Amino acid sequence: MHGEITNDADDDELALLSFRSSLLYDEGSLLASWNTSGNGQHCTWPGVVCGRRHPDRVVKLWLPSSDLSGTISPSLGNLSFLRKLDLSGNHLSGEIPPELGRLSRLRWMDLSDNSLQGSIPAAIGACTHLTGMDLTSNRLRGTIPLQIGAGMKNLALLYLGENGLSGEIPASLAELPSIQLLSIRNNRLSASKLSLDVWCCLACVLPCGALDVVRIVHLSGHVDEFSCPVTAGAVLAAHPNHTLNTVWSSASVGCPTKKLVIVSPDSELKHGHIYFLIPSVTLPADRRKKSRPSSKKSKWPRHRATITRATVWRRPQAPQSRTTA
Repeated sequence: MHGEITNDADDDELALLSFRSSLLYDEGSLLASWNTSGNGQHCTWPGVVCGRRHPDRVVKLWLPSSDLSGTISPSLGNLSFLRKLDLSGNHLSGEIPPELGRLSRLRWMDLSDNSLQGSIPAAIGACTHLTGMDLTSNRLRGTIPLQIGAGMKNLALLYLGENGLSGEIPASLAELPSIQLLSIRNNRLSASKLSLDVWCCLACVLPCGALDVVRIVHLSGHVDEFSCPVTAGAVLAAHPNHTLNTVWSSASVGCPTKKLVIVSPDSELKHGHIYFLIPSVTLPADRRKKSRPSSKKSKWPRHRATITRATVWRRPQAPQSRTTA
């Protein structure tokens, strides 16, 4: 038994050394002291935390803002006891290794504020214990994997903003049972096939606590918030070929009882409510006829109170995490 534990601990040390070898660092860097070996010495290295029950196994790799350059080694996927991974605020490039999907115990992964490229690996969907994942402010491309869905039953915080993601917003996001905050701001995502169920679920997790503002959510990942009176016609005049929609519920609980309805151009938008600005082409032809703006001249309010520019969908009392202002 002791021999097996030692071999596993050696595997962790080798994984860390492989990670270090994939980085560009100088003698004065934080990882310069990652040079001892054997007898669990890797647990004393800066940024490395080992567990209590398994004192030689790495449970946390915490190196935010450590001036690291280079790529993320696939060897990190061998840290089978890893629960928290934070490499945010560095200068990492290359792709996110799909081998990270082998981290079955991973609870939190933060790779934000780097220069990571390529796509989000579909293998990440195998990290079913993840409660939070932050990939904000990278250079990621491609689509949001369908694997980020119902199987990730513990995922509460998901940040994908400030990248170059494109394609459809997947319906699988509506299947995340624990989601409390979802940010997809400043990407190139579209929703021409977004189902009603997804819109209903987005309405369930959007913030609803500020009763003194009107929220208008754009598909581009932008949220306008107004503290002054504003009509639907004013919004539609500034955004031709769009409809303004809200979610209407026939029951007090549950997304299945909700439906998306078009707001009349003559209606004054209600403070404390959330509205979705949707291109007309995404709606059936019979519904588009109902969404023509009023013939009355209407101007976009001059005193627009834009509180946030982020698409941040949040349930009330979400756990505190990174700021997405």
